[in-house]
Amino acid sequence: SSRRRHTRCSRWSRGLGDVYKRQVLDLAFVYEPPTTSELVARQVTKIPLLLVSSDPSATIETALRDNYLMVDWGRSFSITHASFVEDRCVPRAHCSSGSMALDLLLSRGGSCYLAQQMVEPHLAASELYPVAGAPVIERHSYAVFRTGNENTDLIQSILRGL
Repeated sequence: SSRRRHTRCSRWSRGLGDVYKRQVLDLAFVYEPPTTSELVARQVTKIPLLLVSSDPSATIETALRDNYLMVDWGRSFSITHASFVEDRCVPRAHCSSGSMALDLLLSRGGSCYLAQQMVEPHLAASELYPVAGAPVIERHSYAVFRTGNENTDLIQSILRGL
């Protein structure tokens, strides 16, 4: 059996927990809301993630098996993704950024889950193709703010405007 060479793409990202505790941030937008009673998380939007491929004839099986890029879209994505792919998937690379995965996909081919808005121009230009029958996985974004924040009225006004 041949061993696949795995590449890991990552970018450094600082957690917000300490920033909240020091009360230097009134409002943040995140994909994975913190679980603490000191913070309120409100869902802002849903982001559809599509399985796309550089191969127009890719099936779910070939997309997950051949040159699959695994993007770290967060805990909820990982759970949904794992239940769907089961043991059919051996990623050639792991990326913490959708834009890095898109660059790899466009330059070297393969398949991965990417945000619909991110891939629409590439789908329209026939550079990427949706994988037929693959489930769309939704990712949510959240507005997070401290309970008892002195700017709660302003924050609520901002959130109503979204």
